[in-house]
Amino acid sequence: MSKKVVVTNRFQHKEDLLQAMQKKMHIIAPALLKDSFASFCLLQAGMPPERIARYCNLVNSYNEPGVLFEVKHNLNFTLYPVFPPDKGSMDISRTPAMNMDDVMKAQHTYFNGAAHMLFVFESAVCQSADEFEQLINESIERKEAELSGVKEIYLQII
Repeated sequence: MSKKVVVTNRFQHKEDLLQAMQKKMHIIAPALLKDSFASFCLLQAGMPPERIARYCNLVNSYNEPGVLFEVKHNLNFTLYPVFPPDKGSMDISRTPAMNMDDVMKAQHTYFNGAAHMLFVFESAVCQSADEFEQLINESIERKEAELSGVKEIYLQII
């Protein structure tokens, strides 16, 4: 039986986010620059704002998830692109489903020790939260073998 994402409000407060960052949790967030979950987490992990902006712009321009695992606090972090492929992306052939499958592959390849995954949905993302949840669940079904070590998969709607 396939895993399913669990919608949660568990990570709404900054203190909760900081606790999650201290644990071995793979955090997957949209590549948004201003006042975003990703910016907050990466700033707390010691990444300078210029590097955060470069990271977000790179992910969005290539329309491809970007993995980051070398910052402080053992932060296991992946950004997913937020701009539609027809708005400035270098690769318009990539779909959101392909990007989500790449996130699952990154979990297996880079974050295999992380027993939990936290997907973040922010209202600035183009899709609805329900569509995003469905996209995650479909990818979980396709990539279940790569998620064998994952105990829980969360979706935080911000």
